[in-house]
Amino acid sequence: MEFKETKLLYAAISNNDNRKLDESVAAEWHRAIERNLAGRATLQDCLAVVEEWFDYPRDTYFTKGIFLDLMRQRLRLMPRDIRVDVGLAKRLGFVDECHDSRVPLPVDAANKLAGYRASVNAENNKHALEDGPNVSPLELDVGRRV
Repeated sequence: MEFKETKLLYAAISNNDNRKLDESVAAEWHRAIERNLAGRATLQDCLAVVEEWFDYPRDTYFTKGIFLDLMRQRLRLMPRDIRVDVGLAKRLGFVDECHDSRVPLPVDAANKLAGYRASVNAENNKHALEDGPNVSPLELDVGRRV
């Protein structure tokens, strides 16, 4: 993410909680994003996290730490997500078998895996629509005597 995008992000945050827009604070946020998210963050993802946070009233102040945690969740950079993603990427052949399960996937492998997941989800949704609505067993009247 470029610095001008970080300034736009910080402007969106400051519009929501009335904090003072300051160039030095935006630079600090930019360094934190680059250091912690390793070039994986896009402005669209960041703005989505900010919008989701401010959609509901909260008692806590929106900090860099909260933002980075939410972004790690969104980008699947939490330790459990990394282990799951690396294991699946190895099985699908997106990374070498020697890739450490504690190290996040390279960006290209993560994008391939996201595409794979999207195609599987689309296929599952298509079958769910074709098969009709799911009916609870409690709603069935098969073999019941009244």
